[in-house]
Amino acid sequence: SEVSPDIITFNTYIKGLVMVHNKCAKKVSLECIPKVFEEIERFKLKANDITYNTVIDLCITLGGIKEAWNCFLSMHSKGIEPDLFTYSILVKGLKEQPHIYQENFDFLYQSIETYIKKNTDRLDEILFNSLIDTAVAYKDFDKVNKTLEHMRANGIQFSNITYGILVKAFGQNGMIESALVIFEQMRKHNVQPNEITYGCIIDACVRAQMYDKATELLRQMNAEKIPANIVIYTTLLKGYTKQKDFNKAWELYEKIVKEREVAPNIIFYNAILEAMNQCHKPNLLLVVYNQILVEDQREVKPDIITYSTLIKGLCKTHQLDAVMRLYSEVYRETSAAFDEVLHNLIMHSLVAAERYADCEYIYERMQEQGISPSEVTYSILTKLYTKTGQYQKAIDLYDEAQRTPRKTGVIFSTSVLQSCIKSRQIKKAIEVFESLRKSSRSELDQVVYNTIVSGCIYAGQLQHALLYVQWAVEDRVTLAPNIYNSLVKNLLSSRTIEVKEKKDRVKGVLEYLKSVNIKLDEELYGRTKRFIYNLSLIHISEPTRLLSISYAVFCLKKKKKKK
Repeated sequence: SEVSPDIITFNTYIKGLVMVHNKCAKKVSLECIPKVFEEIERFKLKANDITYNTVIDLCITLGGIKEAWNCFLSMHSKGIEPDLFTYSILVKGLKEQPHIYQENFDFLYQSIETYIKKNTDRLDEILFNSLIDTAVAYKDFDKVNKTLEHMRANGIQFSNITYGILVKAFGQNGMIESALVIFEQMRKHNVQPNEITYGCIIDACVRAQMYDKATELLRQMNAEKIPANIVIYTTLLKGYTKQKDFNKAWELYEKIVKEREVAPNIIFYNAILEAMNQCHKPNLLLVVYNQILVEDQREVKPDIITYSTLIKGLCKTHQLDAVMRLYSEVYRETSAAFDEVLHNLIMHSLVAAERYADCEYIYERMQEQGISPSEVTYSILTKLYTKTGQYQKAIDLYDEAQRTPRKTGVIFSTSVLQSCIKSRQIKKAIEVFESLRKSSRSELDQVVYNTIVSGCIYAGQLQHALLYVQWAVEDRVTLAPNIYNSLVKNLLSSRTIEVKEKKDRVKGVLEYLKSVNIKLDEELYGRTKRFIYNLSLIHISEPTRLLSISYAVFCLKKKKKKK
């Protein structure tokens, strides 16, 4: 005869799926869940509370919070009462995505409150701890306090775990006074803090910049013979760094490395490297790095953060040989890659030190690793090409950047403008500037306008120079005085602009300069006034007159001399 499965068979099968997913290489898909229910129906069986609990557990394990929620609603619709396990699993699942499931959590909390009233004899600490933890994730401290009231009302004792969750929650949310009150309550109720709880309260104090209190708590741990782990020491180390107290940071570092009561890990070493950068102690960077290399034999290996922190400090102190050595070492020996920001820092430092070949080497490695250059990268490279006279490379780089979805900003475009002008490609300079103004008008500053206007003047493009001066006025940007001097001087000597237009243009410039309190060179200002008003200086003793009157006076004086 055929042996038919019963509901226990299916419940066991679903539990097996959870184990397979957690412990085996083969992963389970959410698609299997509807098929399980189809099979249950095919054998005319009814899913029970254990079925739904195991399915909800499987959904949460697979990241299917929505599917788990649908199972929970299905339980309700079929009149199957959720139990402690149902609620605990769902509460933990909802913790993972608080920005999506606020309404679900509100509904679930109300359901749990109803359950608490009906089942006072079945309650345990696990459900309440889960509720507190999830309410904290949602930053819903009303629910935290409500849950604590429910625990007290039902005689549920606060354990180390409960106190730890509360101390961590209040500490991480800037509620240090509440965290300290909870910690003291813990001691009053004779619940001995363990290293995890101490770690949470020390972390809370460091976040609140209560560094002396954090140090006092560590001493208290030592007095109670509770061994502090490396996480606690690292937290304190970071606190001393924020305090800019390098002496304490270094003292703690030496204690750990020399006494070895607790084994340092790479996170601890990275923290002391960062302390050196923050506290301006770069001379010790390589000392610590060499210690890490010694630790390498104890399976403490430098990671990408180690190298990044080292290189940042070495770049700031211009130890560029060490930077290049470390970069090559990472590139050659590890699969981890530096990000675009660190590449930019290295390249910027190399360009500033005029190590152009090294900068190009770093950019080539960056490309090999498939790291997309940003506007900052392009700006650094353009500066390099401009300094080395490779103007066309800078322009080609601009064209390459234009083909990417990223917007080319002011710094990069200004560098390209300079390359265009220096290579006498004024049409390209005009194209770059006008494109920049169209996309980033509000960001244009004096440097950009000085560059394009002076470039146009130099190239004899006075009409464009005048247009851009007008745009600068519209954009409320005042150019450098020497740019206005150059513009007026070239206007006066121009043979391509008619006299009337020239006068109007010059008058406009003078009126604007008066409004912003900028003066032309004295000699140029005299020339400009004479040009505008047709004035002439016939003789050093003659007053300045209109040109027609000056000429008439000159003729009369000449006639008298003949007589």
